[in-house]
Parts: sequence; C-alpha cells; structure tokens
Amino acid sequence: MKSKAIQDNYSDDFSYCYGCGRLNERGLK
Repeated sequence: MKSKAIQDNYSDDFSYCYGCGRLNERGLK
C-alpha cells in the first residue's frame, strides 16, 4: 500500500510552500 505524503493533503493554495509542496517546481520533491 502506497501512502500519500502529508503535503498531498494540502489544498492547492498551500502546495507550493517550504520547498516541498507538490506545485513547487523547484521544491525538494
């Protein structure tokens, strides 16, 4: 079973934050 990262539960308004958001192209992913 693959679990989601906690950032995947954030709304799109917060998905670019802190270098690890899924919408942050320069993030840590």
